Amino acid sequence: MAEHEAFLAGNAHLPWGLMRGLRNRIAHRAIDINIHMIWDTVEVHLVDLLRQLPAVRAAAINQG
Repeated sequence: MAEHEAFLAGNAHLPWGLMRGLRNRIAHRAIDINIHMIWDTVEVHLVDLLRQLPAVRAAAINQG
């Protein structure tokens, strides 16, 4: 992620580290996943993230 530091800093309001950590847990430790934690993430946090993605995408395109 070091090559994207400027983009990450410009969108620091998003929990990049948490998202990366969750992805890594799902990909590499699927057996240990707490399904209630995943469901809570989807119900509580995904809606807010999806609301923010158009602006994040636009910023990524502009940095091109």
